[in-house]
Amino acid sequence: TEIYIGHLPDLWLNGVALSPEALVDRIGELTEKPSDTIILRPSEGTDLQRVITVMETLSGAGYSALVLIE
Repeated sequence: TEIYIGHLPDLWLNGVALSPEALVDRIGELTEKPSDTIILRPSEGTDLQRVITVMETLSGAGYSALVLIE
């Protein structure tokens, strides 16, 4: 599962645009367990705080295998 993080409001999950509010629900539909790997790929110039916010959202929902790729 791969999340592309762009400038607000750009957020893509496996190539499909979605709202930040829908992220956790969609991830739940695509993963079998919270320990499944989720790849986070910020676009060039994306604010670090935006990346951290997405990571905190996923961590707060119980996802533990977050991989940040530049």
